[in-house]
Amino acid sequence: MMPKTTLNVPKPISSGAVITKALLRQFKKRQHSSAHMPTRTVESTRTLDPAEVAAFHRVVAAPVSDTVHPGYLHKLGFPLAMQLMTDPGFPLPLLGLVHVLNRFALHRPVRIGETVTTQVHIGQARKHRKGTEFDVEITGLVDGETVFDETATYLAIGKHLACAEAEREEQRTEFEVPSAPSAIWKLARSIGPAYAKVSGDYNPIHMNPLAAKAFGFPASIAHGMYTASRAFSATQGGWDAYTWQAQFAKPVILPARVGFGVFDGTAGGGRSFAVWDLKKGKPHVLGSVRPLSFSTDGAASDQG
Repeated sequence: MMPKTTLNVPKPISSGAVITKALLRQFKKRQHSSAHMPTRTVESTRTLDPAEVAAFHRVVAAPVSDTVHPGYLHKLGFPLAMQLMTDPGFPLPLLGLVHVLNRFALHRPVRIGETVTTQVHIGQARKHRKGTEFDVEITGLVDGETVFDETATYLAIGKHLACAEAEREEQRTEFEVPSAPSAIWKLARSIGPAYAKVSGDYNPIHMNPLAAKAFGFPASIAHGMYTASRAFSATQGGWDAYTWQAQFAKPVILPARVGFGVFDGTAGGGRSFAVWDLKKGKPHVLGSVRPLSFSTDGAASDQG
């Protein structure tokens, strides 16, 4: 195996340019030149701008303060992950990947004006009953101190790699439709472009109904991380350190009216949340927010 190398990216990466690169690669139908995941780590360093953070907070219905929403911290790793997944040697097609699970751990509040170094690498591919699964590992540091870490799990449906490791046991949360939602969200089609602007995720399935139809959706769909981030905004318990987990199920077809519920009594004093289709009763996102002191005692892998 080749040794890992670290590439420092001094300037912000254009996620739009990375997505365009992925589209060109997809339509040219280039053959993937490797059967292995990239081994290098990429990193970038940036100072958190108050205007950018405030804009993100407003879109995900979070109060604007000097502490930074974890969804914004997720954003810092997104263009780096895209850079790795559009590498000519990456063995899976970027477009069509499904974000199935996200685990985020905040070790202490991150504040506006702090300078954060974000490091990203991709884990080994795993077999999955529907294709191939892999993790994107993200770490955020301030002055050498780890302030957050995150694992984003993606699934390439129908794609199989000979080098994939054994399948990991799936842990899915059972969902029962609550008797009444805590709130009903009305999501306009414009939420796709609005979240793309503050997150940098310009995947066309969120931006344009025609593009979404080309990938098998009846209309454009909401970003999964928008829905999860808005759910966090309404669920957080005011802890300085916590874990935030989200399982992604049925996509939200825009425009939409969805139910949101937040439930106390989760193990460790945390809260669970759900976003679901009001008509069909099917979940869109299921997750939880828990104090980190509980999660680090062994419960961080629990789902929902």
